[in-house]
Amino acid sequence: MISRISLLKIIEKLQEEIAILKEDHDFEMEYMKDKCEQYEDEIKDLESDLKDANYELEEMTSEADYFSDKVEDLEYDIDARDDQIEELNDKISELDSQLADYILLVD
Repeated sequence: MISRISLLKIIEKLQEEIAILKEDHDFEMEYMKDKCEQYEDEIKDLESDLKDANYELEEMTSEADYFSDKVEDLEYDIDARDDQIEELNDKISELDSQLADYILLVD
């Protein structure tokens, strides 16, 4: 049978182990808490960066749409100017022909 002194020593040893385990546990818990807080801060920063990037993307998309519309307007204007130039060239050719006919009549 185990003596009372032996039991007290075993209990004392177990209590020491419990205290060490509790210290280790507390240390690990504090470490994990610090890491979680660190990750929370990093996540907040990433969320903020994502919001900024989304805002910039919306601005760029809006600008792209604006310039796309401008290009379409300019293409329409170019086509209209090309038609005007063609009409003016035809008119010049017609006037040139009339002038040539008039010169032949005058000579």
